[in-house]
Amino acid sequence: PGYPAYEPITAYVGGKPVPLRLSESNGFRMTPEEVNELITSRTKAIIINSPHNPCGSVLREEDVKGIVEIAEDRNAFVISDEIYYPILFDGLKHYSPLSFAKKDNVILVDGFSKRYAMTGWRLGYAVVPSDLVEPMTKLLNNMTSCPNQFVQYAGIEALRGPQDSVKKMVKAYEERRNVVMEKLKEVEGITYLKPQGAFYVFVNVQKILSRAGMTSEQLVTRLIENYGVAVLHGSSMGAYGEGFIRISFANSIENLVEGISRLGRAFSDMLRQ
Repeated sequence: PGYPAYEPITAYVGGKPVPLRLSESNGFRMTPEEVNELITSRTKAIIINSPHNPCGSVLREEDVKGIVEIAEDRNAFVISDEIYYPILFDGLKHYSPLSFAKKDNVILVDGFSKRYAMTGWRLGYAVVPSDLVEPMTKLLNNMTSCPNQFVQYAGIEALRGPQDSVKKMVKAYEERRNVVMEKLKEVEGITYLKPQGAFYVFVNVQKILSRAGMTSEQLVTRLIENYGVAVLHGSSMGAYGEGFIRISFANSIENLVEGISRLGRAFSDMLRQ
């Protein structure tokens, strides 16, 4: 599973998206060994996302370094989506492929939505090899022209200003994650991993789906219509996300506690129907 824009964008530019199944048993990591099994001489780029949406996993140093080395050997790019940095928990470190690249084959994409809570402002940036600056500039000019001027000034101020608010936000997310972990223990029929970063929990609901005879998309429809709680169905993140739901803890503790309580009631009802 992954951010749903990756596959259609790849297809739009004439590529063939090849998903890599992230395993719950492996902490939803994207390992070099798994990448090596899928890469071919026709591979143009490897997309990585850490911290990860929707799984909340964080790539280890050896994962990032190994993937960069594989890409260099195959003359492929690494496109690193780092939009959720620095939302990391438990003292974990972030490793960017730019730190390990020996060739100009890394493209870093980032933005202001998560770190500075500017989700509706739609401002982002990329760090690219110098020979890609001109073609990417032409592409941007023909797609969006440019972001609003005041949004650009806001982004500059966010980068240059004090970063205390970012640290406070990450601390608040970690506290909310801990509350969510405790509350999910009370819910029947699910399994889940403790998120290491971002602000999502990817919950395995296969037992619930099997018992209720429905898909994850049908499940989330029932949850919102009958129980008034909104989550995202895993299949919206790709076919390998089926059997899961994504819970966001970018909300108040009060709402999170109430929402998970409703999930518990819903799943209890479904298991006993």
